[in-house]
Amino acid sequence: MESNLKIKELRSIDTTKVEWYLVNELRGFSTSYIYPAYAIAYVIIKDAETDTSDLSSMDSFVRTCSISDEIAGFISDNLNGIWDIVARAKGMFDIDTYKAFLMFDDISDVSTGLAATPDSIIRLAIRLLNVKSGEHVADFFTGRGAFIRECYLTEPGAQYWGTDISNNCKIIATIRAEMLSESIEVESQDIVSMECRKQSFDKIFANYPFAVRVSVNESTAALRYINQPLSLGKRGISLDWLTHISMIKMLKDNGIAFTITTMGTLFRENEKEFRKYFVENGYINSIIALPAGLFEYAKGLSTVALIFSSHNSSVRYIDARQIFTKGRRYNTLSDSDIDRIMELCHTDSSISSVVSAHEIAANDYNLAVGRYFGEEISISNGVPFETVIKKITRGAQLKAAQLDGLSSTGPTKYQYLTLSDIQNGQISEHLSFLTGIENNLIKYCAKNNNLLITKSGSPIKTAVVNVPDDKMILSTGNMYVIELNEDMVNPYFLKAFLDSDKGMRALRSVCAVTVIPNIPIDALKQMVIPLPDMNVQNSIAKQYLDEANRIKTLRVQLNEAEEHLKTIYSDNY
Repeated sequence: MESNLKIKELRSIDTTKVEWYLVNELRGFSTSYIYPAYAIAYVIIKDAETDTSDLSSMDSFVRTCSISDEIAGFISDNLNGIWDIVARAKGMFDIDTYKAFLMFDDISDVSTGLAATPDSIIRLAIRLLNVKSGEHVADFFTGRGAFIRECYLTEPGAQYWGTDISNNCKIIATIRAEMLSESIEVESQDIVSMECRKQSFDKIFANYPFAVRVSVNESTAALRYINQPLSLGKRGISLDWLTHISMIKMLKDNGIAFTITTMGTLFRENEKEFRKYFVENGYINSIIALPAGLFEYAKGLSTVALIFSSHNSSVRYIDARQIFTKGRRYNTLSDSDIDRIMELCHTDSSISSVVSAHEIAANDYNLAVGRYFGEEISISNGVPFETVIKKITRGAQLKAAQLDGLSSTGPTKYQYLTLSDIQNGQISEHLSFLTGIENNLIKYCAKNNNLLITKSGSPIKTAVVNVPDDKMILSTGNMYVIELNEDMVNPYFLKAFLDSDKGMRALRSVCAVTVIPNIPIDALKQMVIPLPDMNVQNSIAKQYLDEANRIKTLRVQLNEAEEHLKTIYSDNY
């Protein structure tokens, strides 16, 4: 166990070269270099601390060095067959550098799903939780223990407990805990299993995996702990609210919990009853909309911080989406950014306000930030989008093998439309050809004047389909194909709106941001669109089409000019 001062001194050591060296040595030996790299650093450190250790072989080291069976198993699992790397690495860097690497280098490997909570989010959580000496603090989904490490260095007088279902992560967190303090306990438990509910905590932190769905059986087990028959649906629900239930059940009456989640948690229809339960019971303290790009491994990801406590009759909303420091690879929250957010937690302003539980109930327990707070999208003669929709379907969800079987090398009357075929709001004239379209796929074909809106991905794409009489166009499953009531709305008027600043903001407002932004169909139907007199619509539609055709002509001329540039030299010399 190192002193707090010594640990803080280790932070200043640059471990970049250690990481580079170990990654290079381990390349090709393992699907993930992260765990073996930590294991090598740990072995070298323990060897330096133990006079009797023997590095001649892995078995000799385990036998002569005083380590737990659990850590011995970790070393064996990760260094079996590559023990020679340990001997080569031993003299490459000093022991303090290896300690700094083991303690502070939170390596990410997206290919294996291992990513650390951004440092700036941890610092924000620590400020908001305000841990005091003597308090009991929990870290759900602790990973490698980054939150516990930083919180302990801020307040060493508290008692810390972490849990993670991954045994490798749990062991790394345990090793770090041993370097920090005996007051830190790390276990391997599944929060959803509810086996840990005997404990209670003053403060709880959680950064759980995004976009994880929990089975109906697991969900049912979790719900035994709340006395309401909440609907789970056929596929269970996301991990989000089950984690929140665990937090509330393990939180002391005057405690505070902090979790990071995605925007969809605030408004997904199948989770409405959970939001209702939390609002009616006064468990939601604050909702903080955070800026996009804080997560290095998901740069477009927009997240929300949910603050839980007891006895809340209202929810404080804070729109911090524009409070950040731009970085080269990802955004961060500077100390001054965090100071600003903390200030907004206690004051009303243009980007912070309080919403009563009664108002949330009136909005059918939709917690979306845009529903109560933030920039209003003022739309004249506005109606829900579903007012003008005759039919909305997704395109055909074909597997690659199915599509390969339908592909044609020559022109036919059958074509296939993908997301990449929509560029600059227009559909390409060079769609892929199919040999035919089976009867069960005809319902996925786009009709003339259908509106297309991409279901997921960024940016959101829209287009109006123009289908020649002699063609059939099958659309991909990653877009909505919308048949409009043309007696009520001109498709090109609607396209003009969606291309406008207001239209793009309206689309973004219904976009559920998970790892990949997507538009839920129910949210899309409720999106407000303008519906003026048909004469106004037709006038705007004509202007839009005239300008679109002019752009099309200019692009043809531009392409011709670019091709001509390539031949000027050879044509003249």
